[in-house]
Amino acid sequence: MTEWIVCPQCKHVIDKSKKKCDCCGYIATNSYIDNQEKEKNKRIAKENRRGFWGGMIMIFVVVFGVWYSLSDFSSITKKTNIAAKEEKTNATTSRAMSEADAWQQVKVFIRQNLKAPTTAKFPSFYDDGVVVERLSDGTTYKVIGYVDSQNSFGAMIRTKFYVKFIHIGDKVKILDTKYSEQ
Repeated sequence: MTEWIVCPQCKHVIDKSKKKCDCCGYIATNSYIDNQEKEKNKRIAKENRRGFWGGMIMIFVVVFGVWYSLSDFSSITKKTNIAAKEEKTNATTSRAMSEADAWQQVKVFIRQNLKAPTTAKFPSFYDDGVVVERLSDGTTYKVIGYVDSQNSFGAMIRTKFYVKFIHIGDKVKILDTKYSEQ
């Protein structure tokens, strides 16, 4: 395969084996040819480094994304299962909690499970997206709502949630939680 170099005077391509420019008559010296090869090798090395670091960044992003998604869902599942096991079947009745108080309790719980709790923006209790239902036993509540907050990358996302809890005395026990991002 023929190798080519660029003439420094007229910028035409010269056959490396001939060493003479057909356009202007310039005769390429061995040192000029060596410099051309060094520049070519530098460009290739630079392109290879750029490709290497780009690949490393992509691998890091993928590994971090997989780790984040697995750790986030496993902690939610674990907390939900522990709360369900601790549920008392013979709950004693106490002062009934209002629906507005139930909404406040759920906001505290959700805020504790966010990546950036200080960025949490909850809707008003009277918003159409908020549903608080007291079940027939008078101590169990179902709450559906949403929160806008930053994820670990700093992007604002809306997360819908469902929380079922029981109010016993002065304590609140979470029975079930479900999350879905929009």
